[in-house]
Amino acid sequence: MSTNENEEIEKRINDTINSLEGLGKAKANPFFYTRLEARMQQELLPANGPFAFLSNLKLSVAVLTLFMVLNVVSIFLISGSSNDTTVQEEATLETFSEEFFSEADQYYSNDY
Repeated sequence: MSTNENEEIEKRINDTINSLEGLGKAKANPFFYTRLEARMQQELLPANGPFAFLSNLKLSVAVLTLFMVLNVVSIFLISGSSNDTTVQEEATLETFSEEFFSEADQYYSNDY
């Protein structure tokens, strides 16, 4: 860098420092801390909504456990009823095959 550029940079730095000397200390509103504390307390409280009760960890675990138990019970009920349905479907299939695929002599005999 040349000395001319260094002098230009120093001049800008000095101008910036001189412009900051006139600024005073920033002052906050007298109730700023009180408002900030109230806002922080409000963020800690649970929101009022349809699922606000789930913010309680114990209650959330209880609801989750209830849903898991209901799912397991429904799986066992569905798997148990599918066996009954399979037996009923097999019986219907046997009846259908007996009626439509039997020998002709059984239904059409010349007994008159």
